[in-house]
Parts: sequence; structure tokens; C-alpha cells
Amino acid sequence: LCGCNITEEQCAFLTSALCSNLPHLRKLNLSGNKIKNKGVKHISELLMDVRCKLERL
Repeated sequence: LCGCNITEEQCAFLTSALCSNLPHLRKLNLSGNKIKNKGVKHISELLMDVRCKLERL
């Protein structure tokens, strides 16, 4: 998802969708987006989920 111009508002929808596929998601590249503070908060919540198996962000 690198360079997709994802905003912090869109990040909320993205992390919600990713929650349903947490066991399969290992790498996530979000560079080149406009995520900012609120978006980072959504991503941190995703990372704190015990089902999250991300190895690389």
C-alpha cells in the first residue's frame, strides 16, 4: 500500500478491514501516505491486537 495517498481518515477504514485478515498479514508497507497522528493511532491499535502477526511495518 506504499504511495497510495492514504489519509488518516482512510486509515481507519483500512485498519478495520485488515483486522479481519490479521492472522495472514505479515508485512505492511505504508510509506508515502498521509497517515499523520490519527492514522498512526489506528495502526497502533491494530498492532496491539493479539491476533496481529505483523513482522514488518
